[in-house]
Amino acid sequence: MITQDAHLPYHSGTSQTMANVREKFWIPKLRQQTRKPLRRCIGCQKMNNLPYKYPKMDDLPESRRDSNGNNAKKSLPVAIVSFNYFRVQLRNYSSYSLRNPSRKLI
Repeated sequence: MITQDAHLPYHSGTSQTMANVREKFWIPKLRQQTRKPLRRCIGCQKMNNLPYKYPKMDDLPESRRDSNGNNAKKSLPVAIVSFNYFRVQLRNYSSYSLRNPSRKLI
């Protein structure tokens, strides 16, 4: 109870919690009594535990592999998307230029 009160305000480690308790009380085997609440502290567990490890992925199916058997096809999706985007822009620009011919040459 005393160790929890000393630990909770700052979620400090074992030695700092022991120092906070020893400012007011002398308790034999304080380190052992301090470690238990620190291990059970949910706030400390959230801050100190390792992040979630993702499971290992299997190889890609044959349909998604390139001709050499590598795991990813060498394609440029940005090129395909940008081509489709500019094709639409070109079509709109062409129809606009046909309706409103300009007198200036660029």
